[in-house]
This record gives sequence, C-alpha cells and structure tokens, in this order.
Amino acid sequence: MKVLAKYKYGLDLPREERSTVVVDGRMDRARTLEYSPCVVCGEDRITHDCHVIPRTEGGPNHPDNLLALCPLHHHLFDHHRLSTEEWTTVDRALEDKMASARMYARGVRLPHLRAFWAQSIS
Repeated sequence: MKVLAKYKYGLDLPREERSTVVVDGRMDRARTLEYSPCVVCGEDRITHDCHVIPRTEGGPNHPDNLLALCPLHHHLFDHHRLSTEEWTTVDRALEDKMASARMYARGVRLPHLRAFWAQSIS
C-alpha cells in the first residue's frame, strides 16, 4: 500500500484508491429529502455529511471518509467536544470507513477529545 506524504500530524496515511473518488451525494439527497440517520443519536430529519479527514486537510468527498451526523453532533465532532459515549459510537461507525479515515480520527481527533475530557473532569 502506498503511503501519502507524511501527514502534518506525523501520521503515515495510506493512499487508497477510494480517496480519489469524488461523490456529490448532497445534491441527490437534497432533491429527495432522504437523510441517513446520525450515527450518534439516530436523528434523521436532517443530517450532514461530516468529513472524518477534513477537506481543508485533503480529505476526500468519498463515502468512506464521511459520517452522517446531525448538525449538533457534526459541530461537536468538528470542535472535539463529543462525550466519551458519543465518541465510542462514532468510533464503531469508523470501522466501516477507509483506513486513513480511521487513522486520522484516532490519531488526530481522539487526542483532542482526551484533552477535552480531562479538562471537563477537573
């Protein structure tokens, strides 16, 4: 497996064929008004396609880099404010995603969450 250039966080993310596919599911979903349920709470009235590896950091628009999250959980995910229970649910959902998304979530997002959890306890 080829490795992407050393990521700025020190992770060697694998280059995966899936990472080059561009998917624009939002347009199709907007026309049909069908939403996948939030992987955290199950809300299905409105959800966002949340990038595990952010687009600003080269994250692809591919289903294997996207999580369906309600607006609240999307915000909490992006700002590293999920509870331990919410993270556990997200982490389980990551098992079906590409290896680079799992590595990013666990290598970059999880340390931020741990700092938040430690701060919340004290």
